[in-house]
Amino acid sequence: MAQPSVANLRASAGRLADVGDALSPHTLASYERRWRQWQAFADHHSISALPADSVHVAAFAVARYRAGVSASGVSYLVEPFLVGTELTIGVIDTDDGPTALCASEVRLEPGRAFDFQGKYLGQGTRELTPAEVAPEIAAEAQRVAVAAHRALGCEGYTRTDVIATRGGVTFLETNTLPGLTAASFLPQQLAHAGRPMRDFVADQLARARARRDRR
Repeated sequence: MAQPSVANLRASAGRLADVGDALSPHTLASYERRWRQWQAFADHHSISALPADSVHVAAFAVARYRAGVSASGVSYLVEPFLVGTELTIGVIDTDDGPTALCASEVRLEPGRAFDFQGKYLGQGTRELTPAEVAPEIAAEAQRVAVAAHRALGCEGYTRTDVIATRGGVTFLETNTLPGLTAASFLPQQLAHAGRPMRDFVADQLARARARRDRR
């Protein structure tokens, strides 16, 4: 998707702001509280995007900061909302090069969203390893993950998130230092591949020392 112009973004912001301006004082106060919570969360988690669970919340956010956005002169990237299955795939360096582990699936319970509670507290979500998707979808997700690992010049291990839609697999982001706790995705995928965690860590340490010595 082509990056939208600042002028187009401002026009869209203006239309959303009109919706926000029409909200009742009670609703605006509710969104103000939610916005402040999002700001506090972003400040402590170094994220650049915040969720909006309705057009009215998005409208309020734009209306609240439209003057600052318009005056900043900063270009913004607007991406479409994708409906599909969220998959995450670990990639580890081996003697054969970057190797994809199985895909894991993040599945939402009915009526829930992948929000703060779902992502960080595990409320309303299920993690399935391996993912319950068609083999060709899993294979494409693995291909994308390895391609991202290579293209970004990553070493050691990574985890890449994608969305599988009817149109195919879309890259979301790559985590260059994914978690290795018992509840993290990568250990789940290593276990499915029959790779003991102790062996994985020992191998990663050996590869890190070899990279250090080459430099």
